[in-house]
Amino acid sequence: MKDLRSGIEIEGKFFAVERVSSGKDVLPFPLKAIDMSVPTVVELPEHHIGIRQQTSPSELLATMNDTGVWNIIQFAQTDIEHKLKVAGRLIQNPRAFLDNPGKQFFELAGTKTEKMKGGSEHRWAFRASSQKRYILNMINSYVFSVPGAKALAENILFVADELFTQALYSAPFGDTDYSLDPSTMVFLDPKLSPEMIVSHNSKYLFLGCVDYFGSFDCEDFIKSSSTGTKWDAKDFVNMNAAGGGFGIMRIIDLAPDIFIIIEKGKRSFVGCLFPLNASVKKVKQASRNFFFKSFESFEAGSNHVTLERRGSRVHLRCAGSLDEKMPIKDVDISGATEVSFDLRQVDKISDWELNTTIATLQETKSIKKIKFDFVPMALVKQITPLVALDPSFFEIGSVWDSIACPSCKAVQNMVLKPLENENVQVKDEAINCPSCGALLK
Repeated sequence: MKDLRSGIEIEGKFFAVERVSSGKDVLPFPLKAIDMSVPTVVELPEHHIGIRQQTSPSELLATMNDTGVWNIIQFAQTDIEHKLKVAGRLIQNPRAFLDNPGKQFFELAGTKTEKMKGGSEHRWAFRASSQKRYILNMINSYVFSVPGAKALAENILFVADELFTQALYSAPFGDTDYSLDPSTMVFLDPKLSPEMIVSHNSKYLFLGCVDYFGSFDCEDFIKSSSTGTKWDAKDFVNMNAAGGGFGIMRIIDLAPDIFIIIEKGKRSFVGCLFPLNASVKKVKQASRNFFFKSFESFEAGSNHVTLERRGSRVHLRCAGSLDEKMPIKDVDISGATEVSFDLRQVDKISDWELNTTIATLQETKSIKKIKFDFVPMALVKQITPLVALDPSFFEIGSVWDSIACPSCKAVQNMVLKPLENENVQVKDEAINCPSCGALLK
């Protein structure tokens, strides 16, 4: 993204151009990478990917807890661009990851030889504790068929064991601190059978498990685990019950890249990435990278709302038409003190429905602020009356517009932020295309 100082007046409010996207950007619009090696306050953490200097897992989790940024990649990565793309894809399309996690990771690799080996993905469904030996034997056979994976076979099987146990003994209860004793025989409804998934390319082996409960509390895990505790797999070996949270800790100790994707009440994916041709010692010493996402989805025809929580703040991404068919009424925002709307994918707004929605939100006495972000330029005139009504309660966080470059024809996305001091004179400077340099306005 390119920082610019141009500005514009919209519906009597002054906005400064914050950035203009480029087709050459690593991250898709409107996502941003941010250096989190120093303390920072992040607006819209759901749209950010953190980059940090090499640090411990507990410190990373503490940073995630403090900032709300749940995707963090460490500087010491040779393929940091690839992993930034993976984090961007996960943030914008988590359902694709839940459908085909390995494929999503490997599809973003830089070259054809680094993409997933044809036919390498294997899935094994299971529903009973008695199937554990079979699943682990299948994983073991797969690992020994992959060049460069043999040295990590023990770690990979240990993680597979944890994933199996978590899917049967923790996921059905939705409590990271509780699970059945592993000696208990468990049988799940066939329709709720978890799946173990494994795939690889020339550089990595990807292992994970999807369950159909969606019960894991990602935010609670981050909060409870960001205490500075140093973990070691040996510390947990003799535990009688591996609750969901403890199981994740064990996996973090064994694998450098951790994926946790939760569609609340529907399905969860926990997975990790192992580098091939690496020693156990090298993997142990490698910096950790976290790719976390937890969301709720509400659909009604072509209208869609995605909810994410960060403490008492609720973020709603709306797509389609903000009218009576938009399923906002189905969203549970109890306990929220701030609600932010991402309106970038909204094509039109019904004034009646907007007012009805706002009135409903105002009935939730805990809410102190409603913020509108990425408001399409064409829809600003429908939002500004609300802000004028009560500026302390309503706020336009940003305005979005797309501009087609007359030269290279690339469509650029522009973000404008409101000026805090409205007495500042906006200088109408030229805006150039980040891709080719041609004049945009």
